[in-house]
This record gives sequence, structure tokens and C-alpha cells, in this order.
Amino acid sequence: MEKERLIGLDILRGFAVLTVFIAHILLLIPKEFFIQIHAITWRITYLANYSVDCFFALSGFLIGGSLLNYEKYDFKSLYNYSIDRITKIFPCYYIIFLATVSIYIIFGHTYPLSYLIFIQAYTNDLYFIGVAWTLSIEMLSYLLMPFFLYLFKFKIKIFSNLYINIIFFICIFIIIESISRYLSVLNITSIVLDDAVRKMPHLRMDALFYGLGISCIKKAFPVLYDKIASPWIFIISILAICIFLEWQYSDSFIQNTEFEKNKEIHSLVSFTLSGFLSSIILPFLSKATFNNDKLYKIKSYFIYLAKISYPLYLVHLQVLSFAISIYYKIDIQNIFLKYISFSSIIAISITIIFSASHFLHTYIENPSMQLRKRLKFYK
Repeated sequence: MEKERLIGLDILRGFAVLTVFIAHILLLIPKEFFIQIHAITWRITYLANYSVDCFFALSGFLIGGSLLNYEKYDFKSLYNYSIDRITKIFPCYYIIFLATVSIYIIFGHTYPLSYLIFIQAYTNDLYFIGVAWTLSIEMLSYLLMPFFLYLFKFKIKIFSNLYINIIFFICIFIIIESISRYLSVLNITSIVLDDAVRKMPHLRMDALFYGLGISCIKKAFPVLYDKIASPWIFIISILAICIFLEWQYSDSFIQNTEFEKNKEIHSLVSFTLSGFLSSIILPFLSKATFNNDKLYKIKSYFIYLAKISYPLYLVHLQVLSFAISIYYKIDIQNIFLKYISFSSIIAISITIIFSASHFLHTYIENPSMQLRKRLKFYK
């Protein structure tokens, strides 16, 4: 039953990583190509941006939800928690890091060491591993969340119900996050929302804590959780997401161009609203089984994407960026040949990306997660 209930979350994870993958391909299409349609590229990019928040919300919901079950936060509990996170995050990540470092050394480039300890989001080397800024956020949340729960579960109590107490302080935390982003933009009018706000760990944990809040609601108010899990709430949420993404597109959100508007409003509302909308769909998806024979192949495909989602997420932009750098070094004048060469490079890249992701999942990620059983403390 538990595995069935998680199918919806796997489908969300698979959809999210696919959206990010497609968005990065579209953003790399040369501007002179007629298939580079700004309206389509950026709408999918905003959907991919929202999808990243879905990853954060899933982490808050699942990892935060497991932390809520801890009766105490002693050494053994935190050690086991750390083993879970390390065996999931480190092996694939450091393989990608070493592979990227090797390529940089071969071509005579310097490489940043900030990626070794996940502080890359606070440096000027955000694009050494293009998607790894999200891991800075994840790692900070992994450190903060146990402390947050320990503090407001055992030490600071305003409400007698511990879950209501945690939800209250989650709301306080998210309000502080939103105000901090707003003040950052207010103080620096020329701020680049993408690099200076969207990718800053201390300003981007809304979705994670919204996900944690949904886990608290599940435990404190199971009836309310079931109501949120209704198909109608899910449909209304999808419509709200579409309207929200269209608003971002109309304001050229995070495009860092002269057309970008309402930075202050977006810093105050857009990030936290994205986090809320990414978490509000979790109750429905956590209960959905999608047991329709007609949907079997589609469901299987997204579940497979979910399984390889982490290595796929890490690998895809590295391969695409390297491939595109090769494309721009080829001096081709004929536009038809440019289309052929670009399409061929992308096709080869996609093959390499999925092959590498499958390999990493099968031979690195899975075995390292199996290692948990040997490393953990048991009663």
C-alpha cells in the first residue's frame, strides 16, 4: 500500500526532471534558428523553475516527514539520518565533480574547490556544475531541518500540539525568508534575481519548509489532509500554477533583461508562491495510484525517470554544455548544415546522458544506498 501511494510522487519527480532537461535543451538552441521561439522556451523554463521547487517540496515532505517520526534527536538518530543523506547525495555528485574537474584540467582551466563542500551558490562559480546550486540549498536544509524540528518540537512550545507548533514556526520562517528577499532587492535595484536570489540557499528554502508543513498537516489533521488530497483541489492547483507561470512570463521573471518587471513583488511573492504551489499538490499525488491500464506505459516511463532522476539531473547540463561548446567551435556558414550539426550533437548528447544516468543509477546510486544497511545503527 505504501509503495502504491508513492507512485504519484515518483511521477512528479520524473515529470520534474524531464521538464528541467527539456528547458535546458531549449535554452541552448541558437537564437538564429527558427525553432528558437522565445515564448515557448521561456514558458517551459518557468515550468522547469517550478519543477525545481517540486524537488525541494518533495525533500521537505519525505525527509522532513521522516524526521518528524524521531522520538529523540540523539547521536544514533542523527547518525542514521546523515548516512541516509550521504549515501544518496555524495557518490553520484562526486563522480560528476571529478569528471568535470578532469575535463577542466585537460583543457587547461582552473576549477573551483567550493563544490567540494557544497558552498558553490555563495561563489562566482555557479556554472561549473550548472545545476549544483540546488544541492547547496538541499545540504543547508539537511543541516537546518533537524535543528529546527528539535527546537520547536521539544524546546520552544507556544501550542500544546507539537505539529501545530511546528507549522506555526514554519510560517514564521517563510515570512522571514520572503521579507529578506524583498529587502535584498529593495537595497540593490540592479540585483540579478536569478543568481543573487533564486540560487541563494538561505533565501530559497520556502518549498522545503512548505513540504515539511504538509507532512505536519498529515499527522496533525488527517481529515484536512484528505480534503487537500481531493482531485478538485489538485485541478484548482494546476490552474493556479498555469496562471502563476504566465504571470512570471509576462514580467520576464529572472531573465535579467530590460523587459524584466516588478522585481520587488516577485522577490516577495513569486518564490514563496512557487513553493506553496509545489507542495499543495503533494497530498493528492501521495495517494494517487494511477491504476489505469491505458496509462501503464506512460506511468512506467515516468517512474523510470524518477529512478534515474538524481544522476540525470546532475549529468544532463554537463554533457549538453560540453556538446554545445563543440558546436560553436565548428565553423559552419550554411544554415542548413548548422541545423544538421546542432541536431546531431543534441541527439548524441541525449543518448550519452541517458546511458550515463542509467549507469550511475545502477552501479553507483543503488549500491551506495544499499550500503546504508551496513553503516546504520540498529536497536
